[in-house]
Amino acid sequence: MHPIKLNLLVALAFALTLFANSSEWIWGSIYHFTHPAWQVVSILAAYALITLAFVASLTIFLGSKKSLQIVSFATLVLYIYTVYVVARQLNAAQVPWPMSAKYFSIVVVLLGISIFLYSAKIEYIVRVNTAISLSAIFYLISPLLVVAFTSQVVASPFKKINNTNTIYLLLDELSDTAIDPIIRALESENIKPIRSSLITAGSDTIFSIPAMITGKKFDQARPCSATAVCSGGNILDFSKISQVENKLSIVGVHHPYCAIKGLRYCYQSMLPTYESIIIDSVCFFTKLVYRGQLDFCSSRLMPPNLVNNVRNEMFSAYWAAPFWSEGGVMFAHFLLPHPPGLHIEGGLNEEYAANINDAALFVTANIVALDKKFDKNYTLVITTDHPLRRNVWCKFKRYSNDGCMSDPLYSSKNVPMIVASRASYYYHPPDNGINKFQLDVR
Repeated sequence: MHPIKLNLLVALAFALTLFANSSEWIWGSIYHFTHPAWQVVSILAAYALITLAFVASLTIFLGSKKSLQIVSFATLVLYIYTVYVVARQLNAAQVPWPMSAKYFSIVVVLLGISIFLYSAKIEYIVRVNTAISLSAIFYLISPLLVVAFTSQVVASPFKKINNTNTIYLLLDELSDTAIDPIIRALESENIKPIRSSLITAGSDTIFSIPAMITGKKFDQARPCSATAVCSGGNILDFSKISQVENKLSIVGVHHPYCAIKGLRYCYQSMLPTYESIIIDSVCFFTKLVYRGQLDFCSSRLMPPNLVNNVRNEMFSAYWAAPFWSEGGVMFAHFLLPHPPGLHIEGGLNEEYAANINDAALFVTANIVALDKKFDKNYTLVITTDHPLRRNVWCKFKRYSNDGCMSDPLYSSKNVPMIVASRASYYYHPPDNGINKFQLDVR
């Protein structure tokens, strides 16, 4: 084979194996809209070109055979590691091995790969690289095939309650024990809210929202396409949510809500992780060799200025929704009281408490606007996806020291559901006590 074609083949095999190992990051970036899809494609193309340039440089300095052996060694090691990671995700590699056995197996695998590449003819190494490339391509597109052929239509849960103009306001990371400022805000507007303490549908947003929409468990949820999330045999494809209210407006983040067909209005916010996709990708790919989180990455994850820019854009989109002029139904998923602080920077407890107060002010603004537009003909449902995740936030560098002291007020395992209305009716929380959007109104 011509050296140029050989370089292209081994570079492609390594790049595709790297992308297969990173498929969760690739689909997650598009699904969560952490970055525009074109940026994701561009950064993958950049890594492929870097790989090609590296292989070409090795060929120039070491010759085509040595270059082929070195890059194929790296590709096979990464491929086997990727297969191992996938097997663990499928619970097929959970047998507890003693550390000595793990080290021994690693040595055997590395030695076996070295012997094969040293003794095999170039044509056999080429075949192995070709097979790796094809299997990596299949692995990358297989989630799309699964979603296309097995996902089912799901009815939209966002319906009018008691024929009133209805807002479902999901305040991200709202602990059940921290809602007193919100209750007081409603009571100050002469509303007697109905409150319930429910079991969270999932420990993280990726788990809870699909469960709240479908009523099924999504405890192993992972993005599996631009619009779908998969958890074992359960799949939620937002593009297949049906029976949508004629006047449904959505302002959301984290999930691809705007993929729902038939919406009157939708604003999909970027999920503020890193300011640059370059930093995001570097921080992800370094986990291939270092399983912890680098200080460089931890200090740049969800920077307050980026999060607050996203919040302000969402507030603007929320108040611009046609719901406020035409009525109907609105669902809004806000990064509040979700850390970091909206107006202050300090410890986790301090920032979270301030965010709760800001959330209460936002609820008051909603009641004032609803009264002005709809008089008594409205219902405001306030809920959340999960409580404050102290185990997550305390790992952040800015909270990891004295800024992450424990406060029982914010350590609830349950989540609230609050119904506020001036209409005369009563509602019962979900029968199984698990948080979801369906309400039993009487």
